[in-house]
Amino acid sequence: MYLNDIYQVHLGARLDILIISDTHMSLSSEICQKLDALSFKPDLIIHAGDITGDGLLNGLKNRTDVVAVRGNMDGDFATGRLPESVELDLLGWKIGVIHGRGAPAVVAAYARSSFGNPDLIIFGHTHVPCLELSGGTLLMNPGSLTSPRSDSGPTYARIALTKEAMDCQILTYSGGSTEEIARHRIRRPV
Repeated sequence: MYLNDIYQVHLGARLDILIISDTHMSLSSEICQKLDALSFKPDLIIHAGDITGDGLLNGLKNRTDVVAVRGNMDGDFATGRLPESVELDLLGWKIGVIHGRGAPAVVAAYARSSFGNPDLIIFGHTHVPCLELSGGTLLMNPGSLTSPRSDSGPTYARIALTKEAMDCQILTYSGGSTEEIARHRIRRPV
């Protein structure tokens, strides 16, 4: 499923969401092997851009629903198919997704300025994981599973979402095992 506007998705009382970015792979085998080794099966995969080919996108879609945005390296295959950004309403949480652009020091600010005041903004481009609160909005960059640019190594993000809470994690990936390197939980005011 490709989303171009604001959508409401209510798949159940809880959603397990996998977030990846900057895979830079047109074939799916390496990424899909890593996904199959994860300890959870996502209800939704969000890819924050720089997919670079149909093979990976099709491999992801064969596993579950996919929301993907166009990255600066996505070229012709993404033109007209993937939006630059999307805004989601998942179980009442407002989530913006954009790849990002510019020098690493300004990508988070660019992503933040691209949306109003969602609960969460997911972005990529830097290949460096990030999970930080900015003006009441949580900013998340999952880093990269295939071409990391940080000492953390290959990384991805996971969100456990209910109507009452959003639990966000950045995790490393190494040979099928994972380690949490950042976590932020948000509870809705009652």
